[in-house]
Amino acid sequence: MGKKINFLLIVIFISTIVFVAGPINAQEEKVLVLSSTSPKEGPIEVYTDYFVDAVSRKSNGKIQFEEFFDALLGGDKAQLELLKVGEIDMSIVYVHASQWFPEYDATRVPFLFPNPESIRNYYNDPSIMEIIEEKMITNGNCVMIDPLVARGRRYTTANKPLVNPEDFNGLKIRLPEIPIWIEVWKALGAIPIPISSSETFSALQTGVVDSHENLLGNIEGRHMYEVQDYLIATEHLEMTSHLIMNKDSFESLSPEYQKIIIESAREASEYNLKLLDENNQKVIDNLIHQGMELVKPDIEKIKNAVMKDIEIIAEQELAPGVLEAAEKAIKQTQLQ
Repeated sequence: MGKKINFLLIVIFISTIVFVAGPINAQEEKVLVLSSTSPKEGPIEVYTDYFVDAVSRKSNGKIQFEEFFDALLGGDKAQLELLKVGEIDMSIVYVHASQWFPEYDATRVPFLFPNPESIRNYYNDPSIMEIIEEKMITNGNCVMIDPLVARGRRYTTANKPLVNPEDFNGLKIRLPEIPIWIEVWKALGAIPIPISSSETFSALQTGVVDSHENLLGNIEGRHMYEVQDYLIATEHLEMTSHLIMNKDSFESLSPEYQKIIIESAREASEYNLKLLDENNQKVIDNLIHQGMELVKPDIEKIKNAVMKDIEIIAEQELAPGVLEAAEKAIKQTQLQ
């Protein structure tokens, strides 16, 4: 009798373990391809490492990643096509993904969002996010996993201090071919010249352009301090990327795995935000050490000089109600 009771207790104990651990341990192993055109450094490295580790931990090692960064799988357009057909499972992307929903991407507007938190509030607006998700599925066969992979603010470099709005008048500045950026810098009096990122250093060196704007990590990594004397804290754009996933790849995952992916991404986003300012300050310190002089312009004067133009341009580029949604998100952040 005692032996039977002991046997039953063992069976119950084992069954309890299987019941509790089963939903994850019973899952099949998955290897997902994660890509980006960006190098794995700075905020991208912080975000990715946290995300990958969290997913592995929560799935008991059942979900692993093959990582391809620094455009190893092609440029932005090529990677989006590979995502669309499922050759890539996930990607950290920026501007080109918004081609699927350009009229709803208010984050492209310079001098609009003051911080990453206001951008998060914008994407948390159901009236905006539902349309973005619908367009991502229709145009790209992708789903949004995390809209806020914060990368820091964009700065400007030049060989003269830029403090007031009039200092930008006639300034030949290199810009990527993003129409809304070009129009806003034109409104400031600058002369935008679209040049590929690979040719920017030589363009600055030879005087084809006087200035350029970029993320701090790119200014440092591409050694712009060798051809530019001043680092101007225009902080004109909060740079954020998106973590997106092929729709079929996402739907092939179990509900438990889907939850792990989404939760881990949001945790990585918060972790990255906490370290963002600290890491960017380290880059600024190094650029100063390399010989650049940090200039803090009169941001309010600059914004006031172009704000009417920004509103006109935004109304032309964005869908009705999008600019108002952005302004609402900014006010929410101020009240938090």
